[in-house]
Amino acid sequence: MYRTWFYSTRKNYVTCFLMVLLAVSAVSTGMLYTSNLAMNANNYPAISAVQKISAGLLGKINDCGADSIKILVETFDQNYQPVKSLIESLGGTISFEYKYVNGLAAVLPADKILTLAEDSHVKRIYLDEMRYPSLISSKLPLIDGEWRPVQISAEDKNRFDEIQRPIPQVNYEYPMDKVLPITLTQEQIEILADLIEPNTYWNPVAMDAVHAWALGDYGQGSLVVVIDTGIYADHFMLAGSVIGGVDLSPDVDTEYEGWNLATNHWHGTHVAGIIAGHGAILVHSSDPLYRSISMYAAPPPEASSIGYPGYHIIPLFGMAPMAQLYAIKVFPHTGAGVPESIIISAIEYAISMKLEQGYDVDVISMSLGGPTTFDGRDLEDQVVDYATSVGITVVAAAGNEGPASMTVSSPGSAESAITVAAAAHPVNTRVFWDVYFGKQGIGWQLFTSDIPQIYAFSSRGPTSDGREKPDIAATGIFVLSAYNEPEAPQSLAFASGTSMAT
Repeated sequence: MYRTWFYSTRKNYVTCFLMVLLAVSAVSTGMLYTSNLAMNANNYPAISAVQKISAGLLGKINDCGADSIKILVETFDQNYQPVKSLIESLGGTISFEYKYVNGLAAVLPADKILTLAEDSHVKRIYLDEMRYPSLISSKLPLIDGEWRPVQISAEDKNRFDEIQRPIPQVNYEYPMDKVLPITLTQEQIEILADLIEPNTYWNPVAMDAVHAWALGDYGQGSLVVVIDTGIYADHFMLAGSVIGGVDLSPDVDTEYEGWNLATNHWHGTHVAGIIAGHGAILVHSSDPLYRSISMYAAPPPEASSIGYPGYHIIPLFGMAPMAQLYAIKVFPHTGAGVPESIIISAIEYAISMKLEQGYDVDVISMSLGGPTTFDGRDLEDQVVDYATSVGITVVAAAGNEGPASMTVSSPGSAESAITVAAAAHPVNTRVFWDVYFGKQGIGWQLFTSDIPQIYAFSSRGPTSDGREKPDIAATGIFVLSAYNEPEAPQSLAFASGTSMAT
């Protein structure tokens, strides 16, 4: 009895001590914020204003002084005029007014943000964070020469380390001088779909899309809006798939304006090929890619079945090869990042296509992302949830910030988004290493697992509010798809990232 009372009493003392400690800490933290912002601790409206400002933005207010900052302002309703008038009176400008979420984007001097936060119409103010299509990009050279005995030299080991850490988005531009690229018709797609089903090299096979194909569903009648760097619609893998597009990027009013230009960054074209590609390359049996696929999986079929005798055919199928695409270009031709506010406006544009412009939008695909302070609650995540509520499936990349936990990027952090991680498929990975090093069989040594693996760079969950993310994983390592550059718009490249998995 005494022991029970003693432990209970001691537990109460400890609990009380911790409560006092937390209270002192909270008061100290509040005093620190208020003193840094030159506020009186007894000024309740000012303290409430601080609570409206995101942590990321608070950290910049003192540093930036009178310099302007791009911000997102969440409001209680869409009566924007009082907030707009206040922002303009404080020396700011309005960038966007949103229709499907309560908020707007603005540029405002940092030392005026607290004044804005004190307004009763303002619910919360965020930093307008940057969003990127990819964080790393480089092209690696082709190794010439004959197949050699399987061995890893010191030079090869160094090059293997170079490509692995960190892994570039563009791993290898495939040489097109000895292959014949073609665009496949619906009839040819259906013929080849039956022939390649046992071959586990192809993404649609690895991801079980062929089961939908067996039911006659190749994505026909579906419309996917791709928010990215634009799409080069004339690429042989995509001919006839892209029904239109719009440029919302910083390239507007410059010589690079346009969603369908070979000068646009390759990223959007590459992911479009993974979604709805319906091309192929015709090769001879001596082709290195053909030989490696044959070694690790079933040999690619003979092309005589679709009218090209004397060749073998390597299909370049997307998951839904008969789907239609619409391009919303948000990133400039350089592939540089843009503020989150532009991505929100692009998502709203896609929603308006369905609700107001007469397009039956089925999917929004976003192979992009960036940091967020409020997983599932910021304006970008809110507009994703609104898109879902009106019948649009939103698919977003998890991000390339792994392997640490809680690294899923926004908009993949939205509650209703289907968030995709990147996995390395054994066959794809081995084939790439063979082709890259020019040594048939070296892939066995460089990827020994027969089970797909979540790759190190792929972002992990949970989200900061405790939800499990990502939702699914797909092949995102060494994926061969469409690639465009000004001098060679009809190219192919192996690329890696959660973008390729999405």
